[in-house]
Amino acid sequence: MNPGELRERAEILTLKETDGIYRWEKEKAVWCRYQETGKKNLFSKVGVGAAGAEILLREMPVDLTRAMRVRGQFLFLTDIRREGTAPRFLKVQAAQVSPVTATVSRQRAGIGENGYPENRVETVAECPVCLTEKYLRSNDETAAVESTVRLVAVAPKVLVCIPGDRMEIDGAVYRVEVCHTLEPYKNEYEIERVEDD
Repeated sequence: MNPGELRERAEILTLKETDGIYRWEKEKAVWCRYQETGKKNLFSKVGVGAAGAEILLREMPVDLTRAMRVRGQFLFLTDIRREGTAPRFLKVQAAQVSPVTATVSRQRAGIGENGYPENRVETVAECPVCLTEKYLRSNDETAAVESTVRLVAVAPKVLVCIPGDRMEIDGAVYRVEVCHTLEPYKNEYEIERVEDD
């Protein structure tokens, strides 16, 4: 490995929380070698992959809870391997994606006016997620045609949803249908919205 190949600046991003709102913030800038792989990176186990990238940088404390930004492109980290000996490098595989802000809310039972039970909608968290497609199906059996949009929201581990939660993204409201939470560095949520065509 030639350290002279590290000619581009990369920002290492870390997730910061303030009052239940999570944001990716710059932790530090480092020199790297960046290249697009021309292959799909399967950053989601249940959704469609995204364009892949490979980043080479000097060994430092970086794990899959972080993200990176190179040339203005957000990179979701999927694999980190050590390369070389004295000096050591890290070869990072990543998906080129664009995070969006998801506001997650949950319906809870409570006691309302005059002691009557009522359901309340409470915001759980606001967090960046990366979306990928799951599948699209149509229902033509009714007079009005409906389309069901199902996406996969790949989220940092800190975002914990349960089936039935509402996830608002860019003004559209989705329902969390299936939760995949066994990965150590991320959670994946299958979310669904029904639209009239």
